[in-house]
Amino acid sequence: MGTIQDAFTSTDPKMVELRAQMFRQAGVLPRQGEAVVQGQMVMRTSEFQKNPVDEIGVQTLCTLQVPWGRSGRKKDVAQGMVQPHNPKAMYNGKRNPPDYALVDVAWTHNVYEEDELDFSTEDGVRLIGGTIGSRMLWNKADILLEMPTPASQPSRQSSSPPGGPSDDDDDDNGGKGNNNVGGPDVGYS
Repeated sequence: MGTIQDAFTSTDPKMVELRAQMFRQAGVLPRQGEAVVQGQMVMRTSEFQKNPVDEIGVQTLCTLQVPWGRSGRKKDVAQGMVQPHNPKAMYNGKRNPPDYALVDVAWTHNVYEEDELDFSTEDGVRLIGGTIGSRMLWNKADILLEMPTPASQPSRQSSSPPGGPSDDDDDDNGGKGNNNVGGPDVGYS
C-alpha cells in the first residue's frame, strides 16, 4: 500500500474506479466532462462513461436498487418508470443533480419501506415505502433498466417463406395437423 498521494494520482484502472466511487459517494465529483489535474480544471477526452439512463428517449420501466455489502452487490427495493434525461429539469426548486434521474415509483418492496431516500420527494416523503405514486430522484448508478422484448416476435423464425411447404395443412404425420405455427408438431399421448 502506498501513500495517500499515490492513491489520488494513480492511473491504475482499479484505483481510478475506487477514487471515482469515493468522490461520487462524497458528492464532490467535478462537473461532467471535466477532471481535476493538480488543482486545475481540464477537459476530459474519452474517460467519462455515459450511464444507460442518459440514453433513453422515452420513459422506461426500471428497477431501483441500493448497494449493500463490500463486493458491489445491489438489492432491488422498488420499481417504476424512469424519465428521459432533461438537463433543465427541476426538482424541489433546484436543478437535478447530474448523477440522479427522475423516477415515478409504482412498487416498493415491503422489506425496505423504512429505508431513507437520498432526497425527499416533492411532498416531503423521506422513506421508500411512502413513494408509491410519487416522483422522486434516484441515483442513476442504481437504476436497472427493464428493456422490453416484443411479445409479438416469435422466438424462432420459420425456415420456409409463407405459403411454403411447411405452411400447409396437408401433412404426412398421421393426421395430427400442423397446429403449432412456427414450431414442430409434437404429439402427446
